[in-house]
Amino acid sequence: MDKRTRNIVFYSLCVVFAVVGTLVVLYAQGWRFDLETFGFKKVGGIYLRSFPKDADIFINDKYVDKNPGLLDSGRFISDLFPKTYKLSLVKDGYIDWTEHIQVNPALVTELKYAVLIPKTSESAYKGALKSFSADNNQLIINSGNSLSIDGEKIRGENVIFQNGDSKIALAENAATRTYFVNYFNGDTPTSTILNAKFSAYGISPASIKEIIRDPNSSSGAIFGTSSKVFYMDIQTGDISTLALSSQTITEIAASPSWIAWVNFDPKSGKSKISFYNRSSNSVQNEAAIPGTAAKISFIKEDIVGILQTDGGFYTASPNSLPAQAGKPQKMADNVRDFSSSNDGTRVSLLEPQTVEIFSLGSESGYWRFRLPDAEKIERTEWYSDGNHLFVIYPGEIKFLDLNDKDIENFMTAASGNNFEYDLESNTLYFINDGILRKMVFPQ
Repeated sequence: MDKRTRNIVFYSLCVVFAVVGTLVVLYAQGWRFDLETFGFKKVGGIYLRSFPKDADIFINDKYVDKNPGLLDSGRFISDLFPKTYKLSLVKDGYIDWTEHIQVNPALVTELKYAVLIPKTSESAYKGALKSFSADNNQLIINSGNSLSIDGEKIRGENVIFQNGDSKIALAENAATRTYFVNYFNGDTPTSTILNAKFSAYGISPASIKEIIRDPNSSSGAIFGTSSKVFYMDIQTGDISTLALSSQTITEIAASPSWIAWVNFDPKSGKSKISFYNRSSNSVQNEAAIPGTAAKISFIKEDIVGILQTDGGFYTASPNSLPAQAGKPQKMADNVRDFSSSNDGTRVSLLEPQTVEIFSLGSESGYWRFRLPDAEKIERTEWYSDGNHLFVIYPGEIKFLDLNDKDIENFMTAASGNNFEYDLESNTLYFINDGILRKMVFPQ
């Protein structure tokens, strides 16, 4: 090979190396040639976690091979040109899931909570049924003649709260204002009437406004009369006074660290919210809110939500009161109801025409959905993942995905009434044609 030929080969190889090297670098950087536009574009991808995890995936109606993640049950779909894709999930026994997803260049669009709705439900109870509730993986049935928890008959007409692990339940007979502690950790459930305990402490059972479960104890109860807040161990019957109030107590709520209650002053036309520090055993903070409270509930450990009868919704934190910056903050008007996610990071507000969702704390996020027939919505309830809402209409319950901005996947989960969602078992209970049914969602 002469010198001229060697030079040609050498420079040709240099050109090939430069071209191939450039293409490799561009490929590594996410550039691909798009046959639709005959140009180079940076590609993106979709990271998807579906429930159930083995659902079939279709992109623009084309099947995508399953590509499970190495560290979790998620799947990554790569090399997608920037545009909107129709993403579908299909699994036998479930309603098809479809949403349109925007893919952006050099970015991965995450869908961590794609939940498919089961197509069918099954009978949960056969027999006479007056009312029911589901709590902590326990099914509570009032047949009209008896009250039972998972088939074990107990005394009372209505369960105030129960703890499945400790096998104890507090129930009442509303007509006679009789309170029962039921124990069902043996072959035959036993019970104790609490009224004598109340009377021994000078408390008339008829004066009790509300009893709630203590989130710190399986046998603890917090209750209030018109002017006092009490703590009671329902197993021993021991009662202690936590606080006194000069005004009538109307609403009570509790978190592991705080107890909050509201009373109304008719002279000022304001409600006063008080916070009891469970660590120091003292009332530490108080604040006033215009109007009368209709509902209070702890959203997080130290944030309480307050819904007023005029529709005003406020949040307040005992840790920042009574400093000026810590006064209750008004979040919205014309609110009919509110509910918070299980982890306390989000709160949904039911308004006349919309459902409005706020993120609290360090997490950022805001959603506003104008749902069909919004004025008919009775309430909303959070699904276990904190990324979906059950939306309860008269006669049906729908499932809302917070990522579904166009509301194209807003489908009916079940038809019936008396809907109850049990977070512990991830099960939806409802009555259809007089039969109590249950629908188990995928974990």
